[in-house]
Order: sequence, then structure tokens, then C-alpha cells
Amino acid sequence: MKLTKAQKDSIKGMPIPDKCPGCGHKHFLFFDEIVEMREYHEGYNVPGAAMSPLVQLCCECCSMMFFYSALRLGLVGTDGKVKL
Repeated sequence: MKLTKAQKDSIKGMPIPDKCPGCGHKHFLFFDEIVEMREYHEGYNVPGAAMSPLVQLCCECCSMMFFYSALRLGLVGTDGKVKL
């Protein structure tokens, strides 16, 4: 789901690395959407498997990905409902 302007504004101060630990590059691409990562079950779709809502940051040089918890950033509540 795409982040709203209010959600984007609320996370402007989130910690971003000074440089990529993979290649040392200093420029990152922020993806303005909440994505889900599910618990792995050998490739099978398992209803009820644990899901983590995340926002992503990507190094523009080597494509190393950083994942930030949408729960900890206050974008999603513990009930799974989107805030703001």
C-alpha cells in the first residue's frame, strides 16, 4: 500500500545509514509503500503465517536492501491497522 503524505512526513527522521555497508555508496532510494514479508514455509502459501509490515530503503549503487518495521515507525498498529 502506498504511503500517504502524512505517513511520509511522520517518518522523515527515520535513521538512514551514512553509507551503504555493502559498497560504501552514500545515496539511497526510499520506496514509498508498505510491503509485507511473510514467514517462510518452503515455498508453500500457509494461511495465518506470520507477516511483517515493512518500508524499504535501497542503495542506488549495489541494490542492498534495508527493511524498517512499519510497526516501530508508527505506520501500522499492533492490531495490523494502518495509522495516519
